[in-house]
Amino acid sequence: MDARPWEMYTRSPLRAGFAHPVGQTVVEAELRAAGLHVEWLHLSGRAGLSLSAVPSGQRALVRKLLLEGLLQQACQWLTLSAHDPDSGWATTSRDWRAALRDGEVTITQW
Repeated sequence: MDARPWEMYTRSPLRAGFAHPVGQTVVEAELRAAGLHVEWLHLSGRAGLSLSAVPSGQRALVRKLLLEGLLQQACQWLTLSAHDPDSGWATTSRDWRAALRDGEVTITQW
């Protein structure tokens, strides 16, 4: 069989009363059907934080922005789910993103 369509796979343990709606085999089939290979597949029942790599020439600027408040803002946003992990807010798909475009930081959340 061909290699999996991801570089890394992890699965977090779930709290009682929670279940993943699909498993890795379902996701694998869809990735293969689409001809995709992803860096990672993580099945989670909890909040996560992902920091993407940046071009080396922008590392210092992005690091400065993270240290001067962006990382703190992201963590504060994550605490909303930590305070009540079974709430409607925490169990609904949510996303917080900060992006640097043309020298300006934009934050989107939903």
